[in-house]
Amino acid sequence: MSHLICISVAALKQDAIAALQGAYPNTMSLFKELNIEDRLQWKSHSMIFARPDAPGEFSRFDFPDLPAPINGVIAILRNNQMLTWPEKIKFALGLLPAIVQGQSYVERQDKLTVSQWMKKQACAFQSALMQLYL
Repeated sequence: MSHLICISVAALKQDAIAALQGAYPNTMSLFKELNIEDRLQWKSHSMIFARPDAPGEFSRFDFPDLPAPINGVIAILRNNQMLTWPEKIKFALGLLPAIVQGQSYVERQDKLTVSQWMKKQACAFQSALMQLYL
């Protein structure tokens, strides 16, 4: 029986770095060992959110096939349904330390909740961002 296996590019290419902590090569080896490597169907990286301002409607963030965080920045800039341009600018300013300082900054923030981090950053867009991630 031939099965088609659908896997998000985000799940294994982008998020693998953070979520699987180095397990990406092992996961790919497992697929090869199971002889299903040729049946993987790579999907584009997208995030879809319910729109709080339009019940029953959804907003899509499409991530181009570029390295993170560049792909995330482009996905946010392209979406005009969830965040206004002033909110996007505030969002970018809030993420700038993570982009510039990299993983060491992220690890120093690890003890904070999303809400605590937003307060620390004095993010005026807290409610918009909370709607995206909660």
